[in-house]
Amino acid sequence: MSQTLRLITMGILLLCLAGVGWRMYVLSQNELLWGHLPLALFGSAWLIHGLAWFPSSGQPRWMHPAILGLSSSLLLASAFPPVGFIPGIFLGFVPLFLIVDEARSGREVFRWSFFALFGWNVLTTFWVANANLGAGTVAMGLNSLFMAGILWLYYQIRMRFDGLGTLVLIPLWLAFEYLHFQWELNWPWLTLGNAFSALPSIVQWYEFTGALGGSLWALLVNALVFQAIKNPSLVRPLTAQIVLLLAIPIIGSLLSSPSLPRVDQDAALDILLVQPNFEPHYEQNQVNQQLQAKRMADLIRPELDESLDYVVLPETVLGGMSLKQIGSDRYTRQLQALQDSFPKVRFLIGLATHRFLTDDEAPTPFTRTLITKKQDTLRYERYNAAVQLSPAQKEEVGLYKKSRLVPGAEFFPFRTFLSFLEPIVDQMGGSVSGLGTQAERSVFSSVDGAKIAPIICYESVFGAFVGQYLAKEAQVLVIMTNDGWWDLTAGHKQHAAYARLRAIETRRWVVRAANTGISSVINATGQELARTQYGKTTVLRAQIPLMEGRTFY
Repeated sequence: MSQTLRLITMGILLLCLAGVGWRMYVLSQNELLWGHLPLALFGSAWLIHGLAWFPSSGQPRWMHPAILGLSSSLLLASAFPPVGFIPGIFLGFVPLFLIVDEARSGREVFRWSFFALFGWNVLTTFWVANANLGAGTVAMGLNSLFMAGILWLYYQIRMRFDGLGTLVLIPLWLAFEYLHFQWELNWPWLTLGNAFSALPSIVQWYEFTGALGGSLWALLVNALVFQAIKNPSLVRPLTAQIVLLLAIPIIGSLLSSPSLPRVDQDAALDILLVQPNFEPHYEQNQVNQQLQAKRMADLIRPELDESLDYVVLPETVLGGMSLKQIGSDRYTRQLQALQDSFPKVRFLIGLATHRFLTDDEAPTPFTRTLITKKQDTLRYERYNAAVQLSPAQKEEVGLYKKSRLVPGAEFFPFRTFLSFLEPIVDQMGGSVSGLGTQAERSVFSSVDGAKIAPIICYESVFGAFVGQYLAKEAQVLVIMTNDGWWDLTAGHKQHAAYARLRAIETRRWVVRAANTGISSVINATGQELARTQYGKTTVLRAQIPLMEGRTFY
């Protein structure tokens, strides 16, 4: 590419970036959503970034690191829902292997791998910026830096230890993905094994390995394809190995059956999922909560009968009340009144709630202070909670506090070390104090003793975390979420698809109740049996079989 053409292209992209940014600002001032505009914003920045590093080169055009990086971005992004082009996950790392193999320095590896991986992050998760532009930018930027750092480390190891080949990257990448499930900057959304949520029938063996088994599978195939490209004399034996590596897990998966039994052929929960469809950015804050409760009550009332076991409402559909008020405040009471004639039914509701600490209680990292008009100091904690209500509060309120929180939005990662960033986090709309959590999972019980797992939104992306509910003998997984933060983009589709993997890993039926997004019913093999449409106010009712036992995973 000539210098003149490159500068003209960069100028056009800069104008596009500025125009999109202005359009997003205007829409936000008019309380309108952005849709796919963040994709245009970050996509323009990504391409400018690549062009700035695109010098004239004597390399074959297809081997230039910019072309390789672009290919990797497109292949990896295409593999994830909603596109679900599964070959992309088996080929997307091949260009990265080539970048490392052809590089003359660690700086070059980091530069072009960052370009490739930032493109993958943008194309797949641009939608996160719809919830918060600053937090979304930080999430995509940091994740790309971490990923590029793994490629740089792989390059350094290869340079220093002669004879170590392509396979070195595999344990490094798997360790990185595992870390992303564990630490405070957790963001496992792009775990390679998540791509197979687009075709769960070929990964039924996740009940043994979890999603990281899919990551290992994808990386091994990529490594063999790279070796075949680099060693033409070995193409035939390597092709046979690739075919076997692809065929054996797929055939084994298609021929397998779930390892866990149902509790009883006739045992099932009759569950009603409610999708009230409140837009969370503006509408949910502007509509009176009594009207919100009325909308939900109007959806529930026609479905109530003697056989119904559970009514599940989404994450944070109501808020503002303390834990002591639940069941007596006018909003939850408006819903609970529906139960009075049906003693069997239980309501599972997502609430934004809080609790005041007594004077003798020790503070936690999530404790906040409030100065009253009388200059009294009150200490309190806020929770994103799942609450189970019984008719006329005949039973104690069941409570579960969301414990896998979204970094930035729901808690401040590494706050002790990064306290100097608190003003910036606050300005960006993040949560400095964070939300209160709990150490162990909780399960709720129906009248007949069936046990359900309340899983709140982001928690459903963590396979091992969800597996902890099985230690509490959970028989059905219930996901309560609010996927309207991302507008009508790929975000809510990816989140819904990942629930299919949790069903396979645990061999439990999964039901999702979304404020808006996709409410769905998923069986123990990850097959989606029923679903709602985004932006539709509706309900979904299903008979959910009860499963028992624990998978190897």
